[in-house]
Amino acid sequence: VGIQPDWRLFDRADSTTPYLLHGDRLMVPTRSTIEGFNDLRGQWVATMMGDDTARQRVQGWADSINATVNLYETTERDAALTLLQEANADVVYANNLALIPHLEAYPNDLRLTDRWYSREYFGIAVPRNDIDFRLLVDYTLQELIVDGTLERLSRPLILSDDLPTFDIWPGASEYAGVTLSAS
Repeated sequence: VGIQPDWRLFDRADSTTPYLLHGDRLMVPTRSTIEGFNDLRGQWVATMMGDDTARQRVQGWADSINATVNLYETTERDAALTLLQEANADVVYANNLALIPHLEAYPNDLRLTDRWYSREYFGIAVPRNDIDFRLLVDYTLQELIVDGTLERLSRPLILSDDLPTFDIWPGASEYAGVTLSAS
């Protein structure tokens, strides 16, 4: 559980449908008009200590649009305060999983912009060429999505908007003699 689907693993394991999406986002005060790097020319971008490549990723995005941004480093614990009280930055650039506690602590004061600056999916590694087992896991994930269980279980970790979108395959809630749904 928790592997990133990767073609380099194809000779050792198969991967299920992804069940979690995470990646880099911008967190801004709710009242901010900033929606992306185009709005950050000359502004302050905070990154979190411990994310060793965040500054380079920010600079890469700024360079891609010929923009100059100022960089500030904050702790993960103080990211919301950096925006709301200290006003040391205009945005915080970080993985959405690190930003969720701040959004929950200040739901009326902070928001994420719509743009994703990176996207990484997590899936489950299953035995290679065991199609029956992989389908059993995929169908079970679909049942968890359809009845809302995956969203409920994931709520402490991610925002509901950050769940990957799934194609729901119509069919019975039973596969290989196993009942997949709770109902």
